[in-house]
Amino acid sequence: MRAVCTLGQPTNIYDLKAEAAVEADPREGDDIDREHLEVVVDKMTVSWTGVARQNVISIFDPNERFWLARKWHSTVLQIIWPNLLFNVLSTTLFIALVRRTAYAGVAGGLWPFFTAPDPTSLLVLRLAPLYTMWTHHATLTTFVLTFFIAEAFSYWKRALCAGRCVQRCLLDIMLLVSTHAAREDEAGDECGFSDDASGDVGGGFNACELTPGSQRMVERTRDELKLLQILFWASIDKRMTILLSDAGGARLVERGVLTHEQQALLSATSFLPQHRYITVLQWLSTRLIRDSTDKSKISGGDFERTFDDLCFRLRDSCHLLRTDKAGRMPMAYVHIVQLMVDSLMFYMAYALFPKMGAISVALVALMTIFYRGLLQLSKSFLDPFGIDGSAAQNIYVNVLVAEVNGGLDRLAEGAMALPRGVT
Repeated sequence: MRAVCTLGQPTNIYDLKAEAAVEADPREGDDIDREHLEVVVDKMTVSWTGVARQNVISIFDPNERFWLARKWHSTVLQIIWPNLLFNVLSTTLFIALVRRTAYAGVAGGLWPFFTAPDPTSLLVLRLAPLYTMWTHHATLTTFVLTFFIAEAFSYWKRALCAGRCVQRCLLDIMLLVSTHAAREDEAGDECGFSDDASGDVGGGFNACELTPGSQRMVERTRDELKLLQILFWASIDKRMTILLSDAGGARLVERGVLTHEQQALLSATSFLPQHRYITVLQWLSTRLIRDSTDKSKISGGDFERTFDDLCFRLRDSCHLLRTDKAGRMPMAYVHIVQLMVDSLMFYMAYALFPKMGAISVALVALMTIFYRGLLQLSKSFLDPFGIDGSAAQNIYVNVLVAEVNGGLDRLAEGAMALPRGVT
């Protein structure tokens, strides 16, 4: 038995207001960005039949020693550089003001750089308790933040696993249909299967091809699976919701992804456009179950039971991917982590000054990268597809779609002719 990717149980309680916002009807509103529509259609209809042009996530090169050090895109530094710059500049300004004002006229003058300030200074004595407070605060924040990023990364992995599950179900359906498609030889007789590798057809291939009916069935299945995944991902990614609008449907018709009849039927449904992919799945399953009784289209046993199982798994994967976001992380948990990190960053420069002086600028930079970086990294894990504006750790939906489009094309065309010994 093949291992099935587990997505976890869907949440039972939803934030109805948030759910209503997500389920907004994309048909509402007359302003359509035509340029954006063209970009989205191009990304969702591309098919990678050869080597993948892009990875589904940003990956690293383990063989290049300094490769990571040169990276900027999809890194923590790209996310937090405004906070890092602000903290470093504010700390530098604070130290400059202290040296200019608090130590003016003090016997012995200013303390040397890269040394701790005079511990007998009145300002240092007043700020010293802050350092003790900050160390306890940092310990608690580190404890909470490390658990938080572990939970966020767990959700990110579930989302990636869910996307791969949807991919696998779509390709498995195509493989099942293409391998069970009925075939006939040159005489019009049904092809049998034997171990005899002999044949009188030149070129190393037998004249055993798909019947006209089965070939149309395979091509239609491929087209409906492509349409299904486009509508599904458009319901997940708000940047692609434009495909669910009337203008988006019309453009898909022009590209040949959607037929006029299909568009009319989808537009006539009473439910929200975000659920239209379920209608396409019902079209597909109803047609193939009907075709399974026609020996001129589907041959071989146990097709119907296996196909039903794949359809149920596909629907479950799509449903869990849509609903798992509602229970990804309680708001109160995110709020307390954000509050602890923000407060820690707020008085960090003042707390570190009595012990480190000017060197605290460097430590402030390191602490900002650690605490603020881990917090923003956690938030990016909670936004795996970049829907809410996360700039890093995104799972690229267009890559998932292009991989499936290429796989569907290969599976539909790969068994048009069979080599000797197969028939």
